[in-house]
Amino acid sequence: TFAPFSWNRYTVRTMLSFSDDPYIFVEPKPCKPLIAAMRVVNQLISLPAAHHRITGVEVQHGDRATQAATDGKRLLFVPNHSTHSDVEIITDVYRKLSLDSQYMAAYEVFSRTKLRGWLMQRGGAFSVDREGSDKKSMKQAIKTLVEGKYGLTIFPEGNVHFTNERVTSFLEGAAFIALQAQRELADDAEVVIVPVAIKVTHVT
Repeated sequence: TFAPFSWNRYTVRTMLSFSDDPYIFVEPKPCKPLIAAMRVVNQLISLPAAHHRITGVEVQHGDRATQAATDGKRLLFVPNHSTHSDVEIITDVYRKLSLDSQYMAAYEVFSRTKLRGWLMQRGGAFSVDREGSDKKSMKQAIKTLVEGKYGLTIFPEGNVHFTNERVTSFLEGAAFIALQAQRELADDAEVVIVPVAIKVTHVT
């Protein structure tokens, strides 16, 4: 289950209130022990909390992604983005599959509080300026795939659209990043785009 739409409207308003902040690129500083701890907190506290109300996450066909990672392929995860719980949901998916991923996230989310920004950095997230050409963010995304220590998660719709049954048009960034990373890797490794279909259903 997910939170009532009235809460979602509130969340949209708070996101827009940060849209005038000057953009400064936020680089990822992943800390694996902290990531492990945050995944447990996410599973036990964040997902069931009143603002998400997620009672469980079921993963289908996850073995395909884990096998690709085992084979040394570079994974670019592209989930749909229909609720404000998607990050928490995909985080639990990675916990269940024992996969690591960095995230490309809107700068406005980092700027809400210093603690939130700090935790996001240590969780492997980095910022992107959705209003302009963000070369630093593109460079970081390509670097993540080329190095192969982490997968990369991008929500190609660019924003939350509340369309649980379908996806909206994809932005071009994810495809560009995958192609550029593959060019740099040449025959050393294969970049695989992993579509992730998140569908939230009511249990009552």
